[in-house]
Amino acid sequence: MTLMLEPEYTVLATPSPTTKTGEYGKNEQKMWLPSNFRLDIDGLDCSRVNKIDSFTVKRNAISVEIGNARDYVTQTSELVFPNLRITLAETTAKSWTDWFNDFVIKGNNDESKEKSGTLTLLSPNRGVELAKISFSNLGIFRIGPEKAEANASQIKRVVAELYCEKMVFEYLGKVVAETQQPPGARVVARRE
Repeated sequence: MTLMLEPEYTVLATPSPTTKTGEYGKNEQKMWLPSNFRLDIDGLDCSRVNKIDSFTVKRNAISVEIGNARDYVTQTSELVFPNLRITLAETTAKSWTDWFNDFVIKGNNDESKEKSGTLTLLSPNRGVELAKISFSNLGIFRIGPEKAEANASQIKRVVAELYCEKMVFEYLGKVVAETQQPPGARVVARRE
């Protein structure tokens, strides 16, 4: 997990005797592996989800010039939430394809048909929850078979793509960031 920050301005200064510095190694960090997760989405069989592609939530910094002062003020744009790309076993994809057929093909895609869910990040022994990402207003817009190599014996998988209008990241019970995408910001649905 990477967090990038952009300060509005920085100043070089000599530290005072009361300046506190960071102490590394004091708090023991828990190991997290990308393969240790649990996905739960309302009404969908997520028992055989084996992969969720990486995603990036962005908020761009915009520099605004202030008059004749030759100074800049940094303002932020709205958060942009990415689409989720989820890979699961074809044998457990029926609830996903049923939702796609209702949501996209039949056009029953108003806000009441969107779903909520959580992605829980687990410790290596899968016994401790390290963090949670809650998703709101999820909508499916694509589902299809995963590309497979010819003559390879492997589990048949399905890839589903979902849009998300709101995410909340929670670590050790503390809410770190919460915001909402502007209304009307949706993608065009299509089937492959």
